[in-house]
Amino acid sequence: MKSAYYVVEFLVLVEVILRGGEALSMNYYGMSCPFVEPIVRIVVNQALHKDPTLAAGLLRLHFHDCFVQGCDASVLLDSTSGNTAEKDSPVNLSLRGYEVIDQAKKFLEMQCRGIVSCADIVALAARDAVSWVSDLRFHLLKLYFEELQCFSKKNTILLKTWQNCLHLILFDEYFEAGGPYYDIVKGRKDGTRSKQEDTFTSLPAPTLNTTGLINVFSQHGFTVWELVALSGGHTLGVARCSSFKSRLSSFDSTHDVDPSMDPTFAKTLLSTCSAGDSATQPFDATTNSFDNLYFSALQKGDGVLFSDQTLYVSPQTQQIVNFFAMNQAIFFFNFQQGMMKMGSLDVKEGSQGEVRANCRKIN
Repeated sequence: MKSAYYVVEFLVLVEVILRGGEALSMNYYGMSCPFVEPIVRIVVNQALHKDPTLAAGLLRLHFHDCFVQGCDASVLLDSTSGNTAEKDSPVNLSLRGYEVIDQAKKFLEMQCRGIVSCADIVALAARDAVSWVSDLRFHLLKLYFEELQCFSKKNTILLKTWQNCLHLILFDEYFEAGGPYYDIVKGRKDGTRSKQEDTFTSLPAPTLNTTGLINVFSQHGFTVWELVALSGGHTLGVARCSSFKSRLSSFDSTHDVDPSMDPTFAKTLLSTCSAGDSATQPFDATTNSFDNLYFSALQKGDGVLFSDQTLYVSPQTQQIVNFFAMNQAIFFFNFQQGMMKMGSLDVKEGSQGEVRANCRKIN
């Protein structure tokens, strides 16, 4: 009996060491939920296999979470009768990807109940959305999971045996494709506050010039290089006409149309907006691929948002845009650094937060 007791004590000690107390660490779930990253990754890959446009949604969800009260999954909380939550703020009504987070949380609760925070799931899902696997690699990975009996033919994670599924962690590392992959520290706790008014001044508006963008990003501790690199996340996804139509008529006292736009591209945007405010325009030519074509578009005057094109117009940021347009590896490196920094913004640790049982409501 004593030997069993000492084994338990040893495992607890190892867990404390791995977690560094309650501080963020790469191995935070090393003992308590070792499959957290593969589980989130396969859920994300499943979702993107069905709808590639969710990659942009998951990345944006993480950004909007971290820039408001820190990375604490407050953006996931539903409104109540007495409170309008962040997700129902006008700036967040177009956010997507909530169901992917819910699905990952469901599987993680089945494997290690009450251990993995929703905030960590959001951070991991955004990372995996950027580096998601191609259709062919997804198919091969899915077949491998089925063979190991980790992943059923009905597209549900089984994780029947730790012995079989331990291979999943090693094998999955070879299937990174698309955008840059980066390691994520874990251990964020979920917040208990979510109010729409917190979003009003924390998120950059699409009408901001470079000075305004620098002010917003610097409040969160980002450099100008990191600002431009993170803006490169717009290489995924689309913008709604409502966010850029002010550039197309009565722009200022001397110009009807924003003069920083290429005239042909301005006509393209006018055509897009003829379908109404909800019509969408891709940020670049490869809307579902993570690359550096967003910066090439800015060089041509094809930035969709005013806050996009201003990065090339301004002397403060133009050279950085040129660097990223010229060398994708430089962009990827700076994006990685920026995302790792963003994922640690004002995180809640230990007793500062909780691990929600349901990502949409506090415990």
